[in-house]
Amino acid sequence: MGERERPAFFAAVKHELKSLYGWTDSDFAVTDRGSLMEEFHQVLEEATGRHFGIEKKVSTHAWAYHMARQRMNRRE
Repeated sequence: MGERERPAFFAAVKHELKSLYGWTDSDFAVTDRGSLMEEFHQVLEEATGRHFGIEKKVSTHAWAYHMARQRMNRRE
């Protein structure tokens, strides 16, 4: 698989978050985006791997964002 275009990839992740996990536009307006990204990368690193050198898919990124948001909500 070749290089992904970033805007298209993140648009696909956003679509998955809305369709699979019920995210709304307000869910993307996180007040502390830095904390969400930090949590996202932690989830992605801890719970996922790279199989046979294949990049992580859109669905994996969507799952990691969803899990990161859930972790943050539990702390609030």
